[in-house]
Amino acid sequence: MSKSQKNTAKPLVCAALVCEQVLHEADGTLSAIRIIDTIGLGFVGPPPSPVPSMQVRFSMLVRLKAGKARGEHAFTLFLVTPEGKRLGDGSKFSAYFENEESGANFVVNVGLVTPPAGLYWLELYQQGDPVPIARTPFGINYEKGLNP
Repeated sequence: MSKSQKNTAKPLVCAALVCEQVLHEADGTLSAIRIIDTIGLGFVGPPPSPVPSMQVRFSMLVRLKAGKARGEHAFTLFLVTPEGKRLGDGSKFSAYFENEESGANFVVNVGLVTPPAGLYWLELYQQGDPVPIARTPFGINYEKGLNP
């Protein structure tokens, strides 16, 4: 199949996760460090109101394998707030799948300033498809008793 031919098969999503950072090793492998379900932002006492300006940094890692997908495929990765709003225009990337073993890794480093607490979503869309091919939830909480 040439790059210009349409292929409707979707690749397999091996991982769509949130972590503290992704290391790119010398041998070409990736290491996801501290996979996160919840980011706890701590205060010595109760969280003040309003919450002071704080920066939250994390990485999003997507790993794809071709499966039956062939050719060029375009994707957009969105971060969705607890209110259901997408932050920005998303991170766009593409991958070319030659055979079943073909794969692609994508890393997006994120920095948010004083994000609202609640449940966020990492959503991965294949171009032209209104339904995400992967969704991963993670929380951001303000907590008493943690070291900031």
